[in-house]
Amino acid sequence: MKNLGKALTASVVMFFATSMVIAQGDGSKSGADKKKENFEKIEAAKKEYFTQELKLTDKEAEKFWPVHDEFSKADRENRKKQREIGKELRHGFDSIPEKDVRTKMETMLNLESADVQIKKDYLNKAADVIGYKRAAKSLHLEHEFKRELMDRVKDKEHGKGPNPGRGEFRKPPVEEAE
Repeated sequence: MKNLGKALTASVVMFFATSMVIAQGDGSKSGADKKKENFEKIEAAKKEYFTQELKLTDKEAEKFWPVHDEFSKADRENRKKQREIGKELRHGFDSIPEKDVRTKMETMLNLESADVQIKKDYLNKAADVIGYKRAAKSLHLEHEFKRELMDRVKDKEHGKGPNPGRGEFRKPPVEEAE
């Protein structure tokens, strides 16, 4: 009987320990998983925001989003390259040889030119789908969405509401976790 009590106690302890490990495994995602999940939430909110602001029909949205996604990917990759070179220059400027600084600066300027070309290509492709006026507005919305999202993050970090200098959000870029 005494052994049965110990076995039962050990089983209960093992059950709770296993439950806690499983619960932690489900609840605590890796940094990459959280980043991917947050990116997906932001992209979904952005699509909803753009669709509403541009008044996209289902048919337009079906054609617009592949064009916009292609633009976003190219823009992200270009800016990433610019940041990498900028970081190299900032952190090792005094130790980088003159010719390497020249090469890096030329690359940086070429990337900035590529950024303009990426936007031109996007505007032309998007205009074929939704017209030039709404395509141009979508570039503005991209900037506005990012600004509002950053304000939201800053306000959340500081425990404040929306930034009073910019007014209330017309629509929250990302829904709060409940």
